[in-house]
Amino acid sequence: MSLQRVKFIPLSKYERDTVKYVNENFLNNRKFYIDKEMSYFLDNLEIPIYKFTSSIGYPPNSVYSHISIKFYNDVTIANKIKNKNEPIVMVISFNPPLQPNVIEPIMREAKGQWTKEVQQFFEKQKVKNIEIVDYGF
Repeated sequence: MSLQRVKFIPLSKYERDTVKYVNENFLNNRKFYIDKEMSYFLDNLEIPIYKFTSSIGYPPNSVYSHISIKFYNDVTIANKIKNKNEPIVMVISFNPPLQPNVIEPIMREAKGQWTKEVQQFFEKQKVKNIEIVDYGF
């Protein structure tokens, strides 16, 4: 799938409907991003990333297969969930998964905040999949 064949619609056309923007531009076009560096995704994303989280697989000393990216602080996310409004938490999986000795120092330094250094690290990682957390609303 070439860049010319991806139908990307700017956020401004969605009248502040970020859920629709994410669904149509990233979930519906996920095949375009798969097996490419995350920079393609980040270059198209018009919503600033507030923070990220990740967890190590089981058993201990396994690998980090994905990150969750959040566009709001924890209080806003909790309020959105309470009011049954989609908080948009995206899950980006990587291939290959990230080794603990590589990702953990970055996570410790950033403390979950999406910094320039975090972006520079993740933009080089290859995307395996793009998903959104389904809250069932």
